[in-house]
Amino acid sequence: MSDITSLDPQQGTDLYSTRIASHIFEGLYEFDYLATPAKVVPNTAESMPVVHRQRPYLDDPAEARHTLADDPAFKGRPRELVAEDYVYSITRSLDPNLRGGGDPELTNLIEGARPVVDAARKPGAKLDYDAKIPGLAALDRHTLQIRLTRPDYTMLERLAVLPSYAVAREVVGAAGDKIMQKPVGTGPYAVKEWARSSRVVLEANPHYRRIAFPDSADPAHRELTGG
Repeated sequence: MSDITSLDPQQGTDLYSTRIASHIFEGLYEFDYLATPAKVVPNTAESMPVVHRQRPYLDDPAEARHTLADDPAFKGRPRELVAEDYVYSITRSLDPNLRGGGDPELTNLIEGARPVVDAARKPGAKLDYDAKIPGLAALDRHTLQIRLTRPDYTMLERLAVLPSYAVAREVVGAAGDKIMQKPVGTGPYAVKEWARSSRVVLEANPHYRRIAFPDSADPAHRELTGG
C-alpha cells in the first residue's frame, strides 16, 4: 500500500489520501449509495438546491446541526459549520497555487471567479481569499448561493466530491504549511494518530450527528433500511 500524502480535501491527489479524507470531511451533497442509477442527495445541506432558471444559480440551504471536530483554532468552543465555510472551501478548490492545481472548469463556471484565479497565477502572487467572487456568496449564516456563467448539469456532482468539502478558514490559517497533516472536518472520524509511512488511526468524531440509511423501495434493501 502506498503512503498517504495529504488529508486536506483541496490538496489530495492520490487514491488512499482521498479515501481517508472523505471520512473526515463532508460536502453539501453526497451520492445515494442505495440508488440505481446513482443520484445526488443532501448531506450537510438541508435540502436539494433551489435552482433559478432565469439565471443559472443555486441556493443551497445548509443545516445548523453540523459541528466541526475539536481543534485549538476554535479556542475551546464548539464550531458550527456555516455557509461561509463552503464559500472558503470552494474558493480553495479553485486556487492554482495549492497542490491540486485548481479547477479550471469550475473557475469558468462560477461567475466572477476567473479574474481572481488569473491574478493568483502571476509570478509570486497568491490567491486573495478576501476578493469578492460575485457567483459565490453566503446570503446568510446558512444559505450558500452559487451563480453560474451558464447552465451546467454536472454542478451537483461537483458539490458532492472531495474538493468541495468544507474546511474551516481559521484551522487552515493556524496550521499554515502543515494543513495537509492537520485535518479538521464534520465527518464521522477525526485523526488520532498519523505515523508517516506506517499507519493512520482514526477515532469517532464525538460531534458527529446521528444518521440512518436512506429510504429505499427496493426489497433487496429492506434489511438495511428497516422497511
